[in-house]
Amino acid sequence: MALDGAMDTTCSMVFTGSGSDGGGGEIENNRIDIVDVCVTMGIKFIHTEDEFLAAINLPKSIIYLLVDWSGPERISRKLVFDVLDNIDLRSIQVYQIDCSKGDVNFVEDWLINQVKITPEFLYGGWGETLLFADGVLVDVMQHPFKLGYELVKLKIDGWLGEGVKNPVD
Repeated sequence: MALDGAMDTTCSMVFTGSGSDGGGGEIENNRIDIVDVCVTMGIKFIHTEDEFLAAINLPKSIIYLLVDWSGPERISRKLVFDVLDNIDLRSIQVYQIDCSKGDVNFVEDWLINQVKITPEFLYGGWGETLLFADGVLVDVMQHPFKLGYELVKLKIDGWLGEGVKNPVD
């Protein structure tokens, strides 16, 4: 199913499992069907460099980096999507990029350049969540599963209301 034209929102990934939510709580036998979540929340998948550049150059946008081979990313995905589902995003678009297969070189190149600009920024497949404003990376949640629900919510709420934040967690 496609939302808003060219950006395809189809994905067959499913999260199942248990573990810590990073905030002292436990996630037990939770299941996220990514298709249902994306359709319900209006999350768009980015497949091309043009889509990526359009997304980061919006007045505000959120981009979630997915890698299906990472257990911590799957826990982060559940946590971040729960936060996004429970806050007022004020019509801000949320995107997701599947970096699992290594076929999004434009994103990998961009990530490498970010490390050169901001050495504290590291990408490791932990469910990094990127907050953009007018083409600028304003904040990065590098380990959402370690931050926990309340801190992830606080960071997104702060970005929604105030703008610039420290680009590391």
